[in-house]
Amino acid sequence: MAVTSAGIRAGTGVGTDVVFLPGMAVHRYLRRTQDLVARQARAHLVHLPGTGQAPDAPWPAGLAEDVTATLDWLSANPAAGPLVLVGHSYGCQVAGRIAAAVPNQVTALVLASPTIDPAYRSWPRLVTRFALESAATPARLGRMQLSEQRRAGPRRMLAIVRSMLADDPEEALARVHVPTTVVRGEHDRLCTERWARRLADRPGGSFVSVEGGMHAFPYDRPEALAEAVKAYLPR
Repeated sequence: MAVTSAGIRAGTGVGTDVVFLPGMAVHRYLRRTQDLVARQARAHLVHLPGTGQAPDAPWPAGLAEDVTATLDWLSANPAAGPLVLVGHSYGCQVAGRIAAAVPNQVTALVLASPTIDPAYRSWPRLVTRFALESAATPARLGRMQLSEQRRAGPRRMLAIVRSMLADDPEEALARVHVPTTVVRGEHDRLCTERWARRLADRPGGSFVSVEGGMHAFPYDRPEALAEAVKAYLPR
């Protein structure tokens, strides 16, 4: 049985298609950003396998399966115009590999709170940084994400983290040659400013710092991510 994704679309008409790829086994926190972008484009929020409205994953699927499932979803829902990929956290790793796999389809890439920073690319360091970030996360967001992640289940979550740690995001992004914006919350505990700037240091690349923002800044500062995306939309 194939691993498949689902998507929620907002916005109508012709123009740019914006595809949001969310963090680890969650998606609802990106709805406000999606709604803001949908005023100027067709904005799609992908539910990765085993999350949201997507079918259950038949095995503990990780990054490779999520990339394949999303590519299948894109094939079944082809963009009618320019395609902008927007990844947040784990979704950046998915977005980077998709952009490298279908270079003729993607016109721009937005990476928000990218993972996994080389400074934390080990179990002990990642767990420590995640604990620090979780402690500062708004309680309402924490409860919302926990309820979503319960659906995915611990085996799926573990498979995702293992694949995240084994991944080399820089390798995929080296094969991407479209304008790329990297957005980082000022107080992100999972992504250093140094690494975010390094990812943005490329032809057509740009870096945006969100004042006061944390790793999950799209939740309470949706306009910050929306503005970064709108820079690639017709005015």
